[in-house]
Amino acid sequence: MTFKKKFKALVLIGLLVSLNSVAADFKYQQALSTEDSEAMGYQLTVPEQVYQQAQNPQLYDVRVTNALGDQVPMRLSLMPDDIKHSLTESTLPIFSLNHTVNTPLRSKQVTTSWQGDVQQFTVETSESVRRFIRSQETVHIDRFLLDATSLKSAKVTGLTLDWQFETAGNRVFYVELKGSHDLSSWQTLKSKHKLIELNTGQTVVLENHIPLNGPSFAYYQLRFLGQPVPTVNSVIAQLSSHSRSQSLKHKLQSDYEVLDKEQHGHALTWQTNGVYPIESYQFDFEYKNLMADVQLYSKATETARWQRVSSGQFYQLGAGEFATEKRSLSFRPNNHKYWKLTTQSSISSQWINGINFAWRPHQLQFLAQGEGPYSLNYSAKGLNRPAENRWYKQLNTQVKNSLFSDQVTTGQVTEITPKAIPMPEPEAMPISRFVFWGLLVIVLTGLFYMASRLMREVSSDD
Repeated sequence: MTFKKKFKALVLIGLLVSLNSVAADFKYQQALSTEDSEAMGYQLTVPEQVYQQAQNPQLYDVRVTNALGDQVPMRLSLMPDDIKHSLTESTLPIFSLNHTVNTPLRSKQVTTSWQGDVQQFTVETSESVRRFIRSQETVHIDRFLLDATSLKSAKVTGLTLDWQFETAGNRVFYVELKGSHDLSSWQTLKSKHKLIELNTGQTVVLENHIPLNGPSFAYYQLRFLGQPVPTVNSVIAQLSSHSRSQSLKHKLQSDYEVLDKEQHGHALTWQTNGVYPIESYQFDFEYKNLMADVQLYSKATETARWQRVSSGQFYQLGAGEFATEKRSLSFRPNNHKYWKLTTQSSISSQWINGINFAWRPHQLQFLAQGEGPYSLNYSAKGLNRPAENRWYKQLNTQVKNSLFSDQVTTGQVTEITPKAIPMPEPEAMPISRFVFWGLLVIVLTGLFYMASRLMREVSSDD
């Protein structure tokens, strides 16, 4: 037996023995096609049809079943954003502060990614840098200015120096490093950092890296502590950056109603066709130099009270490159179906002409308990509590990251026909029962006749 099969047996027997399932009549079903037959679990994004047909706003009426119709352990959670980290290197423009004759107005720089991709770009020396260099001329002959403005928001994790002394030799020397955002105020990053250059003929020891922690700066100033001062040929900055890819989906709200202005002021109402976990709304409008205060409300059912979700300002000012606008409202995930927007402005006409919302889907994870194929079932009126997920809490982080396979797809939506409850057929009465009841009637009739006759005879004797 393979390790996966052993682990599967341990997980299913040791963790799931206490799980109980809830019988429910589901209205819809989607087949789950799994490609990795050895996987111990699967994970997928909940299809949009589930949100449109679910009876419970928290998706408590969603279950996964196996080939025998038994419910399997599952877990629902909102999809997290995908954050990717990248490492790159980039050369920095260097300016010696002991002369300004050869200060370059433009310099070619090179960026190298962690995968080895090389990109060349041009950095133009700003007027503020040139003024700073002129002010420092012949004052600090042991200092160098590093222009890191081209790195923008990337985080600098270290600097690697390449230097050259006039005379060869083995050296251990120290440098000071400062950072600044405006060339006027400087923050000390390294007060005395050791650099080494040793060449024994057989071994070369070169420690030319300055590690950096904390925030990055637009400018760095490197000062050599002691003489002689070498020529700095290049400085390479190590960069760490990350990008966030949101898991949000966007949907157009095609239907909305403009309420009567006399009774409700400027207000719109609409109803989403599902229990989407909505995180933001964006409103379309074209109105020159618009400014308006807005409030957004929601409620779970038609008869519930309105709850304020968010408020803010919408505006659309200027034109062309000077244009600025705000037309969206963001908030925590909200799965209500009924929404209302009220506006306060001096505009008498209805100026909103479109509504879009962004919603975050759930991730469904389930264990491959029992034999497949597996099915996704949902829309059950009597199911108002979530699936048990104690099994997931007992797994460690390493198992959670490796347990679930993405090789699963959903099939077409199938409406499940409710099972008709058969009415019991009347039992056929045997003929012996008819004979029994007939004889009983005859006997009772005879007894009644004899009793009546006896009563008449007694009455006549008196």
